[in-house]
Amino acid sequence: MATTFHPFPRLPLELRLKIWEASISPRTINFNSRAFTTDDGDQKQQAEVSIPKPESMIGTVFGTFASVPPPPTILHTCRESRNVGLHFRGGYQKAFRIWCLPYIFDGSWNQRYIWVHFGLDIIDLGDESPIMFIENEEREKIQRLKLDFDRGVYVWKKSEAQSFARSMSKLFEQVREISVCIPCKEACLELPPDWLPGGSHGGFMEGWRTMDYTVSPKNGDEDRDGERSEDGKTDGKMWVTLVLERENPCAANNSSRQ
Repeated sequence: MATTFHPFPRLPLELRLKIWEASISPRTINFNSRAFTTDDGDQKQQAEVSIPKPESMIGTVFGTFASVPPPPTILHTCRESRNVGLHFRGGYQKAFRIWCLPYIFDGSWNQRYIWVHFGLDIIDLGDESPIMFIENEEREKIQRLKLDFDRGVYVWKKSEAQSFARSMSKLFEQVREISVCIPCKEACLELPPDWLPGGSHGGFMEGWRTMDYTVSPKNGDEDRDGERSEDGKTDGKMWVTLVLERENPCAANNSSRQ
């Protein structure tokens, strides 16, 4: 079966543009941070990134991003597709400048950036620790946010989860969708009915409604970062994910600025 549609350039321009637009899909930009230490004489064998550029390398602990996603395919397919990618619903733009440690540490750092579509892509911050690395100008553009409410405990207080999400919604004024991932023991999984889809608006947080609700296990042999534990045992931890949407984004933004 042929994988290339050779007559594509002969299609009407309007149809080609529609096809390019349909090829754009939301991505998850994983900003879950971790730390590493550079030791004298120990050459790193894998790429690491850091914000901001460190002044000193040896013996210093830096926060790092878990991954740096490649540029969206539409930006380097052809000139026509790139033009669509740069303008469709606000388009992709360079953001989150980072400094990258080469595969084999040679004492130099290379500056990189991430292509982000703030109207489509989900910015996964994990816990709130990477927030300090995001410039105000970029924070104000984020519209879809994912957060992990994990304070290292199995039994969580509902009021703390609400307060956490509320503070993040005020910090990111343009956010219209928040996915809140909350850990709990399987035995403590029951949630208030008004927190769930179809419940009263503002049940979890005033000014927001729950659009989706999922439950997934967090096993010892495979956590949210996809890494395996040494013992491979299940710890009985569950993740409850609430997808929240602002009821009135414009009104919420105006009130947050007052």
